[in-house]
This record gives sequence, structure tokens and C-alpha cells, in this order.
Amino acid sequence: MPIEIKMPALSPTMEEGTLAKWLVKEGDTVSSGDIMAEIETDKATMEFEAVDEGTIVSIAVPEGTEGVKVGTVIAVIGGECEAAPAPAPAEAAPSTANAPVEAPATVDAPWWQQPWALGVGGLVLVYFLSIFAFANFEATLARLTKAAFGMDDDGNFLVFAA
Repeated sequence: MPIEIKMPALSPTMEEGTLAKWLVKEGDTVSSGDIMAEIETDKATMEFEAVDEGTIVSIAVPEGTEGVKVGTVIAVIGGECEAAPAPAPAEAAPSTANAPVEAPATVDAPWWQQPWALGVGGLVLVYFLSIFAFANFEATLARLTKAAFGMDDDGNFLVFAA
């Protein structure tokens, strides 16, 4: 079964990078830990290691390609004597600097299914927990104890006539 090798996020903020150089070619056999390529980020050039083993069936992104988005298929590894269809070549990412920002689509759903509903419900729950469980814990515990043992406010046991 072919394994798609995707452009990795080499830093937490990385969104795209440049595939500077391939260190393998189609038909090469790789194993886990072998260095496959050099990838440039906005801050550094790093080596990319294979995490699986097999034969390089195809290289989808040629070396020197700039603006390769994280998650884009850059190569395909297959098992022994395995032919896999080549993925569509990756295109350089278009510049979005001057692109208009689209407003998110509105969803006609009941209020309790809206994304903000859980946040409001969670805040209400935290508010009531803080009032009843934390703010006046000692007084609440005393009231519950008196009610459970049939005591009045002064701590005297109540006698019920049957």
C-alpha cells in the first residue's frame, strides 16, 4: 500500500516552506531515519527524515519549489515491486496578501447548536459552581448537615411527633 509523504510542520508556526533539495530519487529504497530532503523554513534549513520504509515510487514536488503548504503530498513510498499512481503535482501557493477576506457562512441552526452556545453554557456552569461549591462552602455544608440530622438553626435536634 503506498504511503503518502506530506510536507511536515518543522516548527509550531510553520505554514509553508521551500523544498530546497531532494537527497533521494525515484526508485531509491529508504528506511526509517534516512534523510530524504532538505526543507527551508523562514528561519532555518532542516533535514527531513523518512518515518517509513519502502521504495520511492514518485516525487510530487520538485526540489527548489517555494511556498509548499504543510500537509501537501511531496512524495509517495511504496512496498517492494509496488507501483502507485503519482499524485497530482503540487502548485506553489498563491499570494494571499491582497486577497479579499471572506466572511464565514452563517448557519441556520437553533441557538443551542451554535458554536458560541457551549461557551456560554460553560461560563454559566462555572459561575454557579463557584457560588455554591466554593464561595460559601462551609455555610452550605452546615445547612446540609442540619437538614440531614433534623436540626434547627441553633443546632438543637427537632423532635417530630408521629
